[in-house]
Amino acid sequence: YALGTATEATQPYTTSIPTATNAGTYYVWYKVVGDANHADSGVAHLEVEIGKASITPTVSIDSWEYGETAKTPSVEGNTGNGDVTYTYAIKGSTEFSAAVPTAAGEYTVKASIAATDNYDAAETTADFIIKKAPQSKPTGLKAVNVNGTGAKDGQITGVSDGMEYSVDGGKTWTKVEKGALRIDNLSAGNVLVRYAETGNKAAGEAAAVTIGVTQVPNTTEKEAVEEKEAKQTAEAKAEIALNAGLKISQTGSKIKIKWGKVADADGYKVYVQYCGSKFGKAVKTIKKNSKTSVKITRLNGKIIKLKKNFKVYVIAYKTVNGKKVRLAKTIEGHVVGRKNTKFTNAKSIKLKTKSVSVAAGKTAEIEAETVLVNSKKKQLSDAHAKEFRYASSDKTIATVDANGKIKGISKGSCAIYVYARNGYAKKVSVTVK
Repeated sequence: YALGTATEATQPYTTSIPTATNAGTYYVWYKVVGDANHADSGVAHLEVEIGKASITPTVSIDSWEYGETAKTPSVEGNTGNGDVTYTYAIKGSTEFSAAVPTAAGEYTVKASIAATDNYDAAETTADFIIKKAPQSKPTGLKAVNVNGTGAKDGQITGVSDGMEYSVDGGKTWTKVEKGALRIDNLSAGNVLVRYAETGNKAAGEAAAVTIGVTQVPNTTEKEAVEEKEAKQTAEAKAEIALNAGLKISQTGSKIKIKWGKVADADGYKVYVQYCGSKFGKAVKTIKKNSKTSVKITRLNGKIIKLKKNFKVYVIAYKTVNGKKVRLAKTIEGHVVGRKNTKFTNAKSIKLKTKSVSVAAGKTAEIEAETVLVNSKKKQLSDAHAKEFRYASSDKTIATVDANGKIKGISKGSCAIYVYARNGYAKKVSVTVK
């Protein structure tokens, strides 16, 4: 016997049968050796295949708490010592990436083991959780007496947007400007204040604040209601104006962001972050009302990554007593990076009709379709933002729900705005009879 190629023996013939353990294709040549009366036989060969072995590895990873260092996964059963690559996805999703998640939630890690000379490739997954971090106890809260509305009211200061409130005796509360909380018709007693649960933080420990009672004159209840309604109307109009001009796109190495002008604004703040990451400070602050667009080339101190997806929002602010007070905020637009191979952005919104006439108390549906920049790619999923979001310019005339159903309220005309995932807007003119 002798080992060789498909055409000839390349090793010396011996009387021992060849053996092998590694995966591959082998050619065993053989012949019968003659004696004094017989010549050697002709040669022939057999083709022998040793296949690669399969492996059944398992991956494991410990859960951790939001804000902690991410845990490192490990694999057992990698018999062939193939190279291991770890990727991550939101639990239930099929879109895996190398980015280690940071936000609280449920996730899946996938270990992909490369094939080796003797073992096949394999994949294995495991679920894990990034748990919410505990909130701290509120500090810096102060209780004071304020003007009443014909009753005894109190106010606490030092309250942040991320707090929830529990008032002794079931009294009502109203959030007012500059981080304060007004308690209506309050007898002397406690107000329990705690940080509310967020996407990454659990509800915090409550801090009690005692408010004394002093009768102090105030404006009438009617004037207070009118003032509140006027402020809400102004905020709604400002948000419509800000969103109406919102346009976010990614071309070249820049993210281009435009928005509508808010008449009373002193400036704007622009917030940008990669999808899946938490927003930080504003990446741009515009300290004048004449500029309503920016171009972003760097994010988190580095050149933007064009394969990733981005989320963006803009706020309009007015400076009051030296502090920036928010007037309005745009919807959150989600934009696909130019080098993303799977997904694409909305180019425009196609409406079945640009005007709607409806009777008061009746409803009508908005029928919209997204036109994509690249029709061969997919849109982002609803996990980023819904395909369409809606807003009414005047809710006293017509309202619109999350599914695009318009309801006539009172006679008049207004506009309903339809927003794509990336913030592109389309207007529907509405007449209520």
